[in-house]
Amino acid sequence: MVLPGIAIAGESDIAAGKKIYSNSGCIACHTINSVGGKLGPDLTHIGSKENSAWLEEQVKDPKAHFPNSVMPAFKRMSKKELDQLVDYLDSLK
Repeated sequence: MVLPGIAIAGESDIAAGKKIYSNSGCIACHTINSVGGKLGPDLTHIGSKENSAWLEEQVKDPKAHFPNSVMPAFKRMSKKELDQLVDYLDSLK
């Protein structure tokens, strides 16, 4: 669940997306730079492997790409929060 008001005025979308990643629980299952859980795939270089549209769809509906995925769908995330999270993930080259 995304906490309201995560973004700080003047904060970059990438920095806000990094907070959303942590505060939404993504870090519990995914690893970035050796930090995080091991249940989901390592996202350290996800931005060089997938495009923004793919990342957005993956967050909103993981079963669209992987029918047996155990990742929850984050359909309640606001469009702004989703865009910020995708910007952060896309920056991971």
